[in-house]
Amino acid sequence: MSGKYLENYLADVEICQAFARRSREKMAEIILERTGLTGCEMKARRNDFLCFGSEAEQEEIMFTMPTIDMVATGKNIIRLREAAGLTVKDIQTIFGFASPQAIYKWQHGTAMPTVDNLVILAMILDVTIDEILVVDGNTGAQISA
Repeated sequence: MSGKYLENYLADVEICQAFARRSREKMAEIILERTGLTGCEMKARRNDFLCFGSEAEQEEIMFTMPTIDMVATGKNIIRLREAAGLTVKDIQTIFGFASPQAIYKWQHGTAMPTVDNLVILAMILDVTIDEILVVDGNTGAQISA
């Protein structure tokens, strides 16, 4: 893929990633709202520490949710598939898909397998789900408490 097609593809990937980032941010807001926790309290539960300081100081603390790097995960799926000696057609047949489009979308990072499909994919590739997903904790959605 090159030229205008590559540019359009990369623009579409950016749009998908921005949408996913906004969705994660909204989910974090809903979680914080419904639990009544601040970002600081949420971190305290996760990291088992207490937050000290004024309420104003606590409001400035950001809650970072890790994100899945879809493109890196796609490259990982390709690497693991090839290491297992499987073709896209093999994966398509195992899943019973009418076409290989979903698998290509996974590999290009424009879509993620569903949780059910991740479980099956991990079994097929003889790895754990954690070995398939590439999680980037440094560029996660940041929500102020």
